[in-house]
Amino acid sequence: NVGDSAHLLPDLRTSRIRSVHANGSDATSAVAGQRAALNIHNIDAGSISRGSWITGESQTQLTRCVDVSIRIPATESKAMKHWTPVHVHAGSAVTTARVALYGGHTIPTGGRGYAQLRLDTPLHLVFGDRFVLRNQSATKTIAGGRVLDPVSQSSRTFRKNRLPFLQSLDCAESTEAMKQRLSMQADGVLVDVFTLAHNLKLSSVERLISEHSCKVYVDNQGHQRAFPTEHIANFTDSLTKAISHFHKHQPQAGGMEANELQQILSEQKDYSVVMFEIVLQSLISAARIERIGSRIRQYGYRPQLTLDQQKLLDRISQWITDKELKPPAVAQLAESLEMERTELLTQLEPLVHSGHLVRISANRVFHPMAIESLANIARQLDKGSTTSSHGFDAKTFRDHSGIGRNITIDVLEYFDSIGMTRRFQDKRKIVLS
Repeated sequence: NVGDSAHLLPDLRTSRIRSVHANGSDATSAVAGQRAALNIHNIDAGSISRGSWITGESQTQLTRCVDVSIRIPATESKAMKHWTPVHVHAGSAVTTARVALYGGHTIPTGGRGYAQLRLDTPLHLVFGDRFVLRNQSATKTIAGGRVLDPVSQSSRTFRKNRLPFLQSLDCAESTEAMKQRLSMQADGVLVDVFTLAHNLKLSSVERLISEHSCKVYVDNQGHQRAFPTEHIANFTDSLTKAISHFHKHQPQAGGMEANELQQILSEQKDYSVVMFEIVLQSLISAARIERIGSRIRQYGYRPQLTLDQQKLLDRISQWITDKELKPPAVAQLAESLEMERTELLTQLEPLVHSGHLVRISANRVFHPMAIESLANIARQLDKGSTTSSHGFDAKTFRDHSGIGRNITIDVLEYFDSIGMTRRFQDKRKIVLS
């Protein structure tokens, strides 16, 4: 429509429609199937290259890796080999690429197969788009195909078990594609990615989600993910049963270590770290379970201490509180309690095992809520990181927590050990929040 926003791809420029010609006459709008000309504000025709798109939505999806199905004509004299150099014709765009085959080293003449196109120039592609492949010299058409996933990845690890997923996506409509993605993606369907990949309005995707009996959750990075309600219910049941079983067999413990609980649940068919985190947070929000430091337990569960253990904990609580982010070292604590260091370490063990205290290193223990406060600082730094590599470094964590360098290193290495963070060179990313 005249006056609408216009987004030019792949340049990612935004403008508006000044006027429209449709079927040779002035018009206020144009629709699919009409021969139309658009007068676009502040974009010169000479700056638009062959293969550009004008869209009404601010879609910025450009891709260099696209998963496709390919058909080789029976009249073709040669099979398609892995890593064949080709020219890709999609829409009016042309670019060179390599064909990385899934599930074999060739596609025979007259046959079909699945591949990843590694494009030399980014293209704007969506699910279902058709394309033509020509040979390296662009003198002969050698194959045709259809886009299945326009936002793929290039790593070998990602490609290893990709074939069954692509076979399931080789369907005609977005409705069936949503069904297949839901059944095979344990970490849920990213709503915004699906919306762009299938060239749909958000309202249409929301309708698909509802039709497939799904529920949408927000992950710890702020992305909406759709999961089948049945999968969430089954996983929730397994998680709560695992915690109940732990309390029954270890009543003196203060809860399960998060990574231990994760390991037990990882044997499930529909397990993923993303689902684990989403279900965990959902149960915490519903006050069915609680997280104390690195331990997960039923809401309100309190392990019983002996009288002597309780007395020691009361004495320790003068120096180690839920607000103290720089507790004394064990040697200092022993001196304050007028105890031998080795004796104190022995008596601290049941308090750590019960979850009343958290040992982050051989020489330092924390109140579990103080550890949770430090974990929240790490989560906020990770969520707010804007650098190209993302994550946060030890100095940034030290400055925001105010706990000093030595304790910072102990705390971050503890977070690494329980699987909450993962170190990449000098930075850390939240893995299990």
